[in-house]
Amino acid sequence: MRLVIAAVALALLGTGTPDQATSPSTQTQQNSGPWSVQIVESEATLGPFVAVETFSGVRDTITVEVENTSANVISLSISSIAVSAPQGMLEYREADSRLDPSNWVSRAEADGPVEVQAGASGSIPLAISVPNTSHDGDYPLGLVVTDDISGRTLHLPLLLRIPGDDRNTQLEATTTLSLDGVSTWPLTPIRSESRYELRNTGTTVVTGALEIDVTTLFSHSSQAAVLEDLVVLPGDTLSGSSRDAVQVIGVAAPSLRFVAGGWETTGQDPAGGWEQRFVGDTTPAIPLLALVTLAIVVLGAGAVWTFIKRRANHHAQPTSGA
Repeated sequence: MRLVIAAVALALLGTGTPDQATSPSTQTQQNSGPWSVQIVESEATLGPFVAVETFSGVRDTITVEVENTSANVISLSISSIAVSAPQGMLEYREADSRLDPSNWVSRAEADGPVEVQAGASGSIPLAISVPNTSHDGDYPLGLVVTDDISGRTLHLPLLLRIPGDDRNTQLEATTTLSLDGVSTWPLTPIRSESRYELRNTGTTVVTGALEIDVTTLFSHSSQAAVLEDLVVLPGDTLSGSSRDAVQVIGVAAPSLRFVAGGWETTGQDPAGGWEQRFVGDTTPAIPLLALVTLAIVVLGAGAVWTFIKRRANHHAQPTSGA
């Protein structure tokens, strides 16, 4: 089976809102000034990744197409590289294991650079060799294309997907969502930060936006932060605290809402995503100032009631000496 992959945009997700995916074009390209790398007819995209379906034990070929729009010759080298996503942001690194998916991709022909003349186009064939021990799921890696003359470099995120019944998507809250600084009622601070920790326990890559909010007294929702363009690889943990403190007005129930991006088939409507919400422990969080104000109101009402009652009793007493 021969696959020719679709183009990759380096920017993550590219969605303006967390619950609406961006429709991909039939052809996109990655530019490095005077030259561009274009990969067409992908099976799908997910966030920053171009997706290619493959199978365990199968050997495929993919082709990276290059267009040189400059007035000079370029000499391109291409190699694979491992990817990671610390705190949800995609990064490229050298593989630290022979089992890393980046070792599955190599040049299909000679290892030397590919020269592309000015105003011309060229192609670089790559071989994908998936071990027969690979399980169903997603395997991310990157392609690095470098012009040896100018030193310009492009990183292309690539996702190999092995379909099957064992492939699953799952996020779990591995620690209880909590409000930092909220102590036992009633001596609580008036402001606090929400802390969270999510782990991708499935076998697929998850991309999307994370919303952090706190529901307080009378169902008032105070949004703490929205983190967009996140990538959570299988086995990774996404943790941290909200960027902004939230106003604690009453009984607080902090929650996370992860709005996942769906697979987008090239040239068609987005496949749609899903959302998952995690609610932390409800914490009594009535500010001390509110208690003082309430106490003043109660005491004031009691004093007024006592005054009115005494005046009523005074007027009810009969006069003597008639």
